[in-house]
Amino acid sequence: MKNNNLSQPIVAAIAACLLAAQLAAVRSHAAEAASGPAPAVAAASIPAPHKPSTHPYPFRGTVDAIDAADHTLQLGGKKSDRTVHVTSESILERDGKPLKFEEIARGDYAHGLVSRPDGSREVVVKAVFGAKPDKKSRRRDAGTGR
Repeated sequence: MKNNNLSQPIVAAIAACLLAAQLAAVRSHAAEAASGPAPAVAAASIPAPHKPSTHPYPFRGTVDAIDAADHTLQLGGKKSDRTVHVTSESILERDGKPLKFEEIARGDYAHGLVSRPDGSREVVVKAVFGAKPDKKSRRRDAGTGR
């Protein structure tokens, strides 16, 4: 078998790179150990149960309870209940006209958009209140695009 003169420098270069990488890792580990223990994680930095999002997403349900002090609505749905918060920036409508929070009644059907700007509570972006549409009219409108 012929001895290849090019293989010896390549093997030496690879060995030098591996040695340099190992040495760098040992130095960085030693520097971390010398700087002391890692700081404790603050309770405020614990992630919220949901990611903060300003992108609105749809909601719907029947108003089961109204808390005027906290400006919240408890909505009942098919699968679960949810609480939505109404702010001064929330747009509320009934029959295409502006609606005040005080005019919302238990039993109203609500649908619209909410977001989670702080990651924890759902805030109403826009909501329309009124009677729940019957299934036949929703199906008919969905088929015609109206």
